[in-house]
Amino acid sequence: MNSQALYRQGKMKPKQEVKETSKSSLKLKSSYFKAALVIAIIITLGMLFFKRSAKFIPVENERSSEHEFASITLSSGEKVVLNDEKSGVILDGSQFKYNDGSIINRNKTKQFFFDKPFSEILLEKQAFAVIMSPAKRMYRVALPDSTKVWLRANSSLKIPSDYNQSDKRIIQLTGEAYFDVPIKIASSTEMKNVPFVVLTNNQKIETFGTKFNVSAYSNANHVKTTLLEGELRLSSLVNKLWLSVDQVVADPFESVSAGQPIMLKPNQQANLIDSKFYIETVVAEEIVAWKDDEFVFRNTSLEKIMDVISGWHNIKVVYKTERSKHILLGGEIFKNQSLSTVLKGLSLAVKVNFKIVGNKIIVYGL
Repeated sequence: MNSQALYRQGKMKPKQEVKETSKSSLKLKSSYFKAALVIAIIITLGMLFFKRSAKFIPVENERSSEHEFASITLSSGEKVVLNDEKSGVILDGSQFKYNDGSIINRNKTKQFFFDKPFSEILLEKQAFAVIMSPAKRMYRVALPDSTKVWLRANSSLKIPSDYNQSDKRIIQLTGEAYFDVPIKIASSTEMKNVPFVVLTNNQKIETFGTKFNVSAYSNANHVKTTLLEGELRLSSLVNKLWLSVDQVVADPFESVSAGQPIMLKPNQQANLIDSKFYIETVVAEEIVAWKDDEFVFRNTSLEKIMDVISGWHNIKVVYKTERSKHILLGGEIFKNQSLSTVLKGLSLAVKVNFKIVGNKIIVYGL
């Protein structure tokens, strides 16, 4: 199927249900409390995550954890722990190196060391490499077709050995990533441009070249896709399991979705829940601010803010009351701040206390 046919099909009115969602705000019980909250938000924007000398509500038991490192795991079984001083890797053909051009030193232990070079392993049939980013760390990946990927914390990217070969660009994502995909001219006469395909556990994304963000953590009940430029075609997968590379390589555009695909436009976000897409208009630049060392929130519920914080720090959140989830806030969180500092800042703006117990944040109040 050529590129024109692909997008003609995508632009058809989808048969599956697509619901337009509107932003809802919490109804406050009194005008006094509403005014106080607005003031708290304004103060928050200027000092919430900077002020350290104020008398904060105590946050108990700051979590201490072993330092984690980014890694590459090959289909051969070898796991390569990456240098913590490097910010990313480049896959150049079938060879890995750091994004500053330096060589990756592989582990020479009995458990993980293999004699084969990267190039031989990745040239084997059905071979792959999985790049993983640790907690509290973003990692950059440059692919052979010049696609740039920013992997958010606790995310992984699975790259098959035949990526960028025979007019195929197919990868698998768990977690969250921002993609900057260039257009690639196809060598085949059947299609003009080579499609770029991202698979998650229950969604397929297709494009020819664009910028977009995907959040598909395995412990979440949804997949969120946000478009900055160009167009995306989204499909909900039938079995909600990862398709094998072989299944998709045969024909990336054959019908594998639960319903008709939808087309996403710039500044739209698709939220896939139970095989249905819910579309809303968003400020895309704010959603992808995480790749530039900060998280930006505007009229956002405490629950969603805590989802971001817990994902970055790889920690769970437990609420003692349901009401506290719906408090609305705005502001910025810088990623280099400690978990304790962030929670203390939040406690300034709202009547909520936090306690860190092991691998959990307990939220009290309201």
